[in-house]
Amino acid sequence: MVRLEVPKTGIPYEELYFTGPSGIERKVFGDRLNTGIRGGQFYFYDDVPLYWDAWDVMDYHLETQRLPEYTQTSPFADLTGAGRIVGVSKFTGSFSGSKIERYTIIRADSPMVEYYTIIDWNEDHKMLKVEFPVDILSRDATFEIQYGHASRPTHMNTSWDMAKFEVCGHKWMDISQADRGVTIITDSKYGWHVRDNIVKLSLLKSAKAPDINADIHKHFIYYAVLPHEGTFQQADVIRKAYELNIFGSNNVPLIQTAITDANLPKNLAVSANRAVIIEAVKPAHDVDRGVVLRIYEAHGGAATTTVSLGFNVTKVQECNGLEAVIGDIPNSGNSFSSTLRPFEIKTYLISY
Repeated sequence: MVRLEVPKTGIPYEELYFTGPSGIERKVFGDRLNTGIRGGQFYFYDDVPLYWDAWDVMDYHLETQRLPEYTQTSPFADLTGAGRIVGVSKFTGSFSGSKIERYTIIRADSPMVEYYTIIDWNEDHKMLKVEFPVDILSRDATFEIQYGHASRPTHMNTSWDMAKFEVCGHKWMDISQADRGVTIITDSKYGWHVRDNIVKLSLLKSAKAPDINADIHKHFIYYAVLPHEGTFQQADVIRKAYELNIFGSNNVPLIQTAITDANLPKNLAVSANRAVIIEAVKPAHDVDRGVVLRIYEAHGGAATTTVSLGFNVTKVQECNGLEAVIGDIPNSGNSFSSTLRPFEIKTYLISY
């Protein structure tokens, strides 16, 4: 699926190669414009906003890009784990007043490359980004937003385009051309800068107001690179981003006890159509034996799905966001069908 090359010494970077269903191996990280940026490199930027220190990011910060001056002298990359199933490369380094430790994880059954980064951050008015030059040519990049996604330009042709120098994206962003693309998934960082084929993920700020020590502590950051053939919809990127956020997030290792309630079904609710996401499940507000289920169409096209429930169902009703019933929905045993327009959100009250 993927082949990863890392240096043993020098400034840390990565070379990534992906072989998809076509059987063709392609280079994922490619510096088309000869910027000198290598895959997975960290960069410092000056972080001195005009007004709101902890919130604003100004466009002029992009003119201050520089590599951290690493002071560590031991090898940068160590192969800490290797086998038929999982390979792990560890990078450790020190720069300025901070320390960084990053684990790069590849798995035999997945094209996804995962990064688990621990940063002991101790900087003043600096911003840290991780950057990926991808071998993709596209005028637009796609970013997840609430219940959907939005495209934003990768160029600066107009003043409106220039103003999008730092944009928001939730669990993932994707940049694709007709035959393939690259997705970056994150569970905790939502600031992105994409220009031409350079993707920059903002990791940390170091504001001094209103709290002088706002970000001065140890941070655990998780993100992943997912190369794919075809569109991001065909590559099932959205569900993989949900899975990473639920099962691969920083909080998972903190769970010490398993839920052993024998009354809980193995699968509470399942959507048969992978374009339809079950976003929320909660107890009903006004019905004693009721569950509220919220779904949405995530690919940007019309979709019909069958929702199967892991408990006995007596009635299914469509409702609005305030759980006011709109009408009854026919169910077949513990399942029912739903048809949605592009990005449509629907909410159901399930009685049991």
